[in-house]
Amino acid sequence: MAIVNLKSYEYNPKKDAAAHCAVKSAYTFNMEQVRVGQAIYLKGMLFNHSCQPNIHAYFLSRKLFIRSTEFIQAGYPLELSYGPQIGQMDYSERQSLLEDQYSFKCQCVGCSVINLSDICMHAFGCPRLNCCGAILESDMIDNRKSEEDCTDVPCSEKRGDIQMVASILPEISKTSSQIRRNYCLNCGLYHNLVVFRDLAENAMIDIRRLQNANISGNVNTILISDAMRALNQLKSVKHMYNKDVSQAEDIIAEAFSLIGDFQSALNHCKASIKVLKKLYHKNHIVIGNELLKLASLKFCLDDRKSAIHDIKQLEAILLLYYGTHITKIFPYLDDLMRQIYS
Repeated sequence: MAIVNLKSYEYNPKKDAAAHCAVKSAYTFNMEQVRVGQAIYLKGMLFNHSCQPNIHAYFLSRKLFIRSTEFIQAGYPLELSYGPQIGQMDYSERQSLLEDQYSFKCQCVGCSVINLSDICMHAFGCPRLNCCGAILESDMIDNRKSEEDCTDVPCSEKRGDIQMVASILPEISKTSSQIRRNYCLNCGLYHNLVVFRDLAENAMIDIRRLQNANISGNVNTILISDAMRALNQLKSVKHMYNKDVSQAEDIIAEAFSLIGDFQSALNHCKASIKVLKKLYHKNHIVIGNELLKLASLKFCLDDRKSAIHDIKQLEAILLLYYGTHITKIFPYLDDLMRQIYS
């Protein structure tokens, strides 16, 4: 098993007048897992993979801990992720990675059922007025069932979303037909994606330029203004639940935070979370990371009541994934909580 640890933050509180809190920029960074080694764990190796895992593996030094992240009925398998998960990668990306690294074709629940994340995370949006359909960039043979047809899958909060963006999928899945590129999955209208693709790629250039500035600490209002225009261009061609849109919102939120415009940062942070909640489930650790950003920004804006609400949601998610080891893995969390509750 790969031993991974979360990348630690450099905690350097800034004391200028604009930053009356110690979380001006530190808590708008993304948490990253760093692979530090490999080892054989006799019990850990017994767990099968799922792209929609119900247990979470983490490490304190070299010691492996495994916790369930949801209620699991007796007799139901305990499954962890070998790397790819729904929301992180789409169906074809997950299948390719698992086949390359582990030499098997995944047939977990997440890969057996058509889900919103796989449809939308890389999709373009239909430009037709009042159509919220997704347009895929490549042909796809899909033998998976739709959630509406799958009786052995728990009821999903996203079912209505799937019907909205891909109303013809149930019919397609029954006949195991080919989902064709350039056709809206909702209204069936054909669109040439060449122009869409060029516009999206050009927009991402300015978004990445701002991201590099965030990392180097050279953010300025001109870069942010360019990224804002790029975001609007990206949203005009990409689907509303496309992951690029969420990442762009997140990068812009961090930039605004770095220059002390916490209200703008908060608005873009909320927009990013709105997309991620469609791609992941509401109690996923990725959502927890975003709630940490959200709470810190609200605290900077003196909205303590709302910040406490977010912190409580964050604590509930972290308890699912890390139990009583929360403060060992997230040492800065105690300081944030003391400031908010004081």
